[in-house]
Amino acid sequence: MVYSLLDNDLYKLTMAQCVYHNFTNVMVEYDFFNRADVDLRPYRKEIEQEIRQLDHFGMNPDEYKYLQSIRFLSKDFIDWFSNYKFKTEEHVFISETENDLKITVKGNWLDTIFYEVPILAIVSEVYHSRNGEGGLAECTKRLEEKIEKIKNLGNGFRFADFGTRRRYSFMIQDHVVGTLVRELPDNIVGTSNVYLAMKYGIAPIGTIAHELIQCSQQLFPLKTHQKDIMDVWSKEFEGDLGIMLSDTINTDSFLEDFNLKFAKLFDGVRQDSGNPYVIGEKIVKHYEKLRIDPTTKSIIFSDGLDIDKAIDLYNHFKGKIGVSFGIGTHLTNDCGDKPLSIVLKIQTCNGLPVAKISDSPGKTVCRNEDYINYLKSVFI
Repeated sequence: MVYSLLDNDLYKLTMAQCVYHNFTNVMVEYDFFNRADVDLRPYRKEIEQEIRQLDHFGMNPDEYKYLQSIRFLSKDFIDWFSNYKFKTEEHVFISETENDLKITVKGNWLDTIFYEVPILAIVSEVYHSRNGEGGLAECTKRLEEKIEKIKNLGNGFRFADFGTRRRYSFMIQDHVVGTLVRELPDNIVGTSNVYLAMKYGIAPIGTIAHELIQCSQQLFPLKTHQKDIMDVWSKEFEGDLGIMLSDTINTDSFLEDFNLKFAKLFDGVRQDSGNPYVIGEKIVKHYEKLRIDPTTKSIIFSDGLDIDKAIDLYNHFKGKIGVSFGIGTHLTNDCGDKPLSIVLKIQTCNGLPVAKISDSPGKTVCRNEDYINYLKSVFI
């Protein structure tokens, strides 16, 4: 169900490189969250078997050569990653609660950072393989309708596939990306999936995820941690990967730290929670307040988008600021069945709590309620 060591999202590799150079010997824990009204316990055996299969992956010479072609990945990191092995017995712990499956990942950050995406992809594919009433034919029919809508917009509408984590199956994601590359070569800017980017000769897309910013809460002074991690990121990639995530501790708090230095330094921001129209307008106004022309910057919208919503956002912000879209489940799991709403989120860093307080209350995740309240008292 996971095809390759590179069958993962690019931001896992970019964050891993940052960790490799800056945060060795940091211990972390991740928890699995099932937001769907589905009991996953009946699928435990198959999920566990598939997760254990990850231990057999290694990197082949073609994959190694491909990674060398990505200019922002350093040779020492690629060499380290070429020898990487999943050790699921050591790091992945699967059990059951009274009403659901429990999955915890724990260990050294550099050893465990690659687990999130393949585990979620496995859970999703196992579930749909046992329950799916849709499949390739329905996916293809719906994809053709999306393609026609995008063709009517012309070349200005740009988007990337962000659908690895909650895909219907690897086969479906492969089919979707291949079809989009063939039918919409001027609209699809890439895919988050590194293996499929390599296969189809398109750009691997992704920069930073919430987990790096969350861990910085315990790796730097709390009050300055957003500025500190932006400094580390900019030094690590020296101008590449210039899209910063805005909503780890809500966008208002982020914009207070996204000062003139960072607003000029980074190419733009990614919006991943809250009302995208409200958040987008805040970001446009923030650039204007700093006397930066918003049309020289970009917003990447990536929060639960479907094609119709993305098109509406495109029409709303076109001419105000550069816009692009990361579209996930609506591309790779629109096959006639209801997709699972599942995440695997980092919970502790060096034994201390970390949290995400997004612009959507339902996306707030933390084991420690007191820590959430403390964060809110500092930033909100």
